[in-house]
Amino acid sequence: MKKHTSIFRFLFVAGCTALASTAQAGSYNFQTVQYPGANETYIAGIDGGTLVGNYYDTNWVGKGFVYNGSNYSDITLPVYNTGFGITGIQGNTVVGYYRDYTTPGYTYFSHGFSLSGNQFTSYDHPLSGFTDNDNPWRNQPTDTAVLGISGNSVFGTYRLVVDPGVAMSDKSVGFVYDGTNYTSIEYPDAGFTQVRGISNGIIYGTYQSIVNGSFGPVHSFKFDGTDYSDLSFPGSSKTRIFGVYGNTVVGDYAGEDYIDHGYLFDGLTFTTFDFNGPGALGTVLLGINGDTLWGYSYDAGYNATSFIATPAAIPEPSTYGLIGIGSLALAIAARRRKL
Repeated sequence: MKKHTSIFRFLFVAGCTALASTAQAGSYNFQTVQYPGANETYIAGIDGGTLVGNYYDTNWVGKGFVYNGSNYSDITLPVYNTGFGITGIQGNTVVGYYRDYTTPGYTYFSHGFSLSGNQFTSYDHPLSGFTDNDNPWRNQPTDTAVLGISGNSVFGTYRLVVDPGVAMSDKSVGFVYDGTNYTSIEYPDAGFTQVRGISNGIIYGTYQSIVNGSFGPVHSFKFDGTDYSDLSFPGSSKTRIFGVYGNTVVGDYAGEDYIDHGYLFDGLTFTTFDFNGPGALGTVLLGINGDTLWGYSYDAGYNATSFIATPAAIPEPSTYGLIGIGSLALAIAARRRKL
């Protein structure tokens, strides 16, 4: 069986009394997206007419791309790296993470980055990593991933190492960086926190609590600057937030069938959203911008199909009236033929 190595799965990818409903797939138009010749394609962000994402080539090497509505182009970084992932776009600024050989042997430790034209910026949280000048063998490299951008701030997660010799002493902590200051975001008693979106001053993300010395289920949260609130899909064992626009957040949750389902949450109601393509089994919503949604579905073999979903046109009330008049006329005509 093919090993599914999605970039989003590499990253990681209390009760809730909100209502839940189901979105009608027929109320959306779907457009599938695939980088030419790629084994799999994942959309990371859409802004205006520009789409960015990640793809796996025929050798299962991960790469980044930009699509302007007509042409696909590869994204390259002006630094040596052993792999990178695109996680978002705002205007002409693309953000993500990359890995290098700064510390030999540590090929999976990351640096965040932003790329705006020829301007490249690398991000390493100052609290990430571990340095012991007396015992250099205990040193740990920094590990930071930028997962999105909002206004003048980037956000994501970093690895905090308390003591390399103590099990479960390190944890992942969310952060927001405004260009001057790093602000750590950590859900109470969590061993893993990611910031996945910021809107109207509210921070959204995912977390895992430590339960009996190990990581518990994945849940989602919002933080208003003072209080943390759980935003888990009602009755679900797993809920992840991947994007936010206005008051609407999107992500995925595990249903009673243990299959991933996409969802939207407008602040009051959770709405299930499933892709209706041929063979689709699970759905993950990765982002939202205005009325446009994007994500991917997978089939029974875990083969992914990425899509963009936009609301289908709804006939105006006058159109319904014309349809009704036409139907009535046909019914009268049919009755007269019977007489």
